[in-house]
Amino acid sequence: MFKFNINFISHENKWIYHNEDASIIYVTNGNINIFYHTSNYMMTLNKGFLCIVPFDEYSFIYAVNGQICILNINKLMVYTLASNIYEYFLLKNFYPIIQSFKFDKVCDHLNTLNILAPFHKEQLTTTVSTSIIALLDDIKQPPYCEIPTNDTYVSHSHHNYYRNRHLFEATVALIFNTNQTISDIALEYGFYDQAHFTKVFKNHRNMTPLHFRKRYNVYSHYK
Repeated sequence: MFKFNINFISHENKWIYHNEDASIIYVTNGNINIFYHTSNYMMTLNKGFLCIVPFDEYSFIYAVNGQICILNINKLMVYTLASNIYEYFLLKNFYPIIQSFKFDKVCDHLNTLNILAPFHKEQLTTTVSTSIIALLDDIKQPPYCEIPTNDTYVSHSHHNYYRNRHLFEATVALIFNTNQTISDIALEYGFYDQAHFTKVFKNHRNMTPLHFRKRYNVYSHYK
């Protein structure tokens, strides 16, 4: 019923991270850098701090000199993890989700969670549990969404997936592969040429690759 898995990243590992489920990244030691693809934002987290990676988001994680625990959870887990989940729905007037569950069904989920929840063994803090509830604010679609059947739509979605993937990998290369030229990066990650890469990059991040590289050059010494 409750889908989850836990991954660990150790010192100096770099990881391009993408998961269809939501994730909570908890720094157990040292510090890490994490870059969000959609929001074009990089942050540094120290031991004891955590952040949330929303559903279906690309992120780049660099454990500079630290260790992290990544907790992946599906939407059902988000809806039922905290003991005050039903009261939370009432306080937030989150009627679409309330209507998708009968009250006795919610209670049943909570009772099952209290018995089976594996996170008790991991000794995750109350702060982490509260952050999982905060994920509700990042959910943009209902818990059970329709699967698209239009072939054109699926094809377009498939194309966007690979374009975003290449764009994100090229973004990471701009930050950390300072020995590569922008032209080399453009060709390596599937763009026609530097001009094409610059156009796509600027449309997505509202700045040129060169401007972006200069802005985040402060992180290149971690290479």
